[in-house]
Amino acid sequence: MLLSKNGLKNAVLSAMICSAAIFAASCTNFNTSESTDASSASSDAALSESDSDSLDSEAGENSSDEPAENSQESGSPDSSDDADGDTESSSVDSQEDSSSSELDSSTQTEDESESDSEADEQNDEESSISDSSTQFESAEQKLQTESRSVYLEIIKEREQLISEEESAFDEELCRYYIADINGDGISELLAEMGTCEADRTVYVYTSNEQQSEAVELGSFSSWRATLGIEDEILYIESTVMGNYVLSTATIENKELKVERSIQTNTESKISSPLKGYSYSDQTGVE
Repeated sequence: MLLSKNGLKNAVLSAMICSAAIFAASCTNFNTSESTDASSASSDAALSESDSDSLDSEAGENSSDEPAENSQESGSPDSSDDADGDTESSSVDSQEDSSSSELDSSTQTEDESESDSEADEQNDEESSISDSSTQFESAEQKLQTESRSVYLEIIKEREQLISEEESAFDEELCRYYIADINGDGISELLAEMGTCEADRTVYVYTSNEQQSEAVELGSFSSWRATLGIEDEILYIESTVMGNYVLSTATIENKELKVERSIQTNTESKISSPLKGYSYSDQTGVE
């Protein structure tokens, strides 16, 4: 059957509308499928992430519980063992401290005992030395006293001579000295006599070994002289024209040796002059 021109156009138009409808429906289905797939994928991802977080949380709880349980399981016995060990260690330390304290106390006691013993020994030695020194001083004093007593007769004779010939002797030049010249513990008598400075003389006496009599050792001129003893040497210092002429005297082998005018000085060299006694004063031999 032949169609008219308008009918043909309508048929073509209808076909085109149908094709467009079919194409639109196809596109709608495709978009819906993609949206559905995307939603499904998003839901699956969210579910997977939720499951993962749940698993991680459980794992964390399990891991935090395990150390606590292990700590509770293992902590109690170890703590007990440590407490026992600390108690035993404290007991041992206490015993060691006690032993050390006892040892220190014993050592201190021994040291004190030794110190006391040493102090006693030192005191005994000092006492012995003191006793020996006292005995020596007593013996020396006795020796000097005995040696001086033998000079008493000479002193009395000189006193009588001066009183009988008073006009002949100058009492200012007549005196005696007592001194140990050579340091042997025996005092010597230095008896000075003179009518004037020109004949002023010192006579030196010592006592014999028995301390029974005086023995003359020699003499020397004491013109304008001062006497002094230092280092077992008798110094004789005479003043001449403002100068000091120094001589010396020593005792060797019971003999008096004199060296005259060995030195001239402008100042005196005698620091401690001997003390002189008049013959009427016998305190020098007491």
